[in-house]
Amino acid sequence: MPKRTWEEWEHTVRFTDKSFNPIALALGQLTLAWNDLQLTFSALFCGVMGGKDLGLFLGVWGCIKSDRHQRDALLEATRLYKPLDEFDRRATTFYEEIKWVVDNANRLEDTRNDVLHSPLWGVRAENKIVVNPLATLGNKRARKLRDKNLLEEFRHFRDTASVLRNYGSHLEMVLSCGTPWRGRPKLPTLELTKKRSRRRPERKEERPPQREPSGE
Repeated sequence: MPKRTWEEWEHTVRFTDKSFNPIALALGQLTLAWNDLQLTFSALFCGVMGGKDLGLFLGVWGCIKSDRHQRDALLEATRLYKPLDEFDRRATTFYEEIKWVVDNANRLEDTRNDVLHSPLWGVRAENKIVVNPLATLGNKRARKLRDKNLLEEFRHFRDTASVLRNYGSHLEMVLSCGTPWRGRPKLPTLELTKKRSRRRPERKEERPPQREPSGE
């Protein structure tokens, strides 16, 4: 039996293929939104701790290796800091608002791990390339993404993380500057993300106009 070359066995698409560009963009935006949210938690931690020695508080924060443990530290510091108990004339406490943001971030983190730790592959089928999670080799996180629209899932994660980030930033302003509290936001639904995607399709990258040769 003649030996086959690697090219004959290979049936997947390289990650540098343009078919991966929308997925790569969505993954990048998802990661940036998550990192921005976690950065907001560090600012809240400094505010809860008093906000005077930022170098000290950020040093302590940075020594905590896990994002989840950092959020646990923020929540516990908020619970123990009694002057924060009532920050608004309403019955809602600052601790309850921080806990709402942290709890939603904790739920979102599992989706983040599914996305970032799932192998993806592109397969040629019916004259087009389809990018799917590689769920047939035992990866449990990839299985959770199977049969889902990856772009919609990634964008919904991005939108949710951005809303949580904005509200966390607002709470930090309430704490540090006395900004009036405006209430909890509504988290975006997957259906809302789908509508926005249909209403505002991704723009194609425009090339700059070519200059005519001067003839010199």
